Amino acid sequence: MVTLLLQWDLGTPLVAVPLALLVGAAVGACCGLLVAQVRLQPIVATLGVFLVLNGLNLALMPSPTGPAPAFFADLSGRWHGIPMAPVFLIGPLLIWWALGRTPFVRTLLAVGGDDRVAFSAGIDVRLVRLAAYTIGGLFAAFAGLALTALIQSGDATVGPPFTLQAVTAVALGGTSLAGGRGGMTGSVLGALCLFLIQNLLTNMNVSFFWVQIVFGVALVLALIVNAGLRRLPKAA
Repeated sequence: MVTLLLQWDLGTPLVAVPLALLVGAAVGACCGLLVAQVRLQPIVATLGVFLVLNGLNLALMPSPTGPAPAFFADLSGRWHGIPMAPVFLIGPLLIWWALGRTPFVRTLLAVGGDDRVAFSAGIDVRLVRLAAYTIGGLFAAFAGLALTALIQSGDATVGPPFTLQAVTAVALGGTSLAGGRGGMTGSVLGALCLFLIQNLLTNMNVSFFWVQIVFGVALVLALIVNAGLRRLPKAA
């Protein structure tokens, strides 16, 4: 957004935003192909793509560069009293709400819960996985746009620290990392909890390193609770 699109005179919102979202969806689709078609382990595929993208980011932008496109100035401020930065956060919510009105979400949870049973029921498991990763890449692009609008510049190092926070928020929201259970509402509430914890620790002048430790402990505890909840139906 900050480097290539501005250089190519593609920095207008009607061009830049759809292109950025398309790139995010394409990257997600590549991950989906590695998992669904090549049969790589999901963690290996996503970690490998993450390392490639991180290297490309640093090659394009070794140091923070700015400013962001001019239209982002409005997104970081207010328009008729409405804060514009959350606009990119509303997009994924609307998409997920629309998907919830279709059989896709139930099919996705079925594949995450037990892909063999889902396949036996006639579900195209590979297509569902590909769609899930594509949507995940699209949502990641929304997040990148929101972050760029917030900091008003491009920074290749600002994103990776959010990886732990994102996974922790999802786990705190009750989503099982093993698949089969979860949703957008719980993830949003988990993110809000992390935001409140971080603000509390910051106001108490706690070191950033201790904040990371707290997030790590929260993630482990959330995984333990989720694992226990996962066993409950079997025990019953």
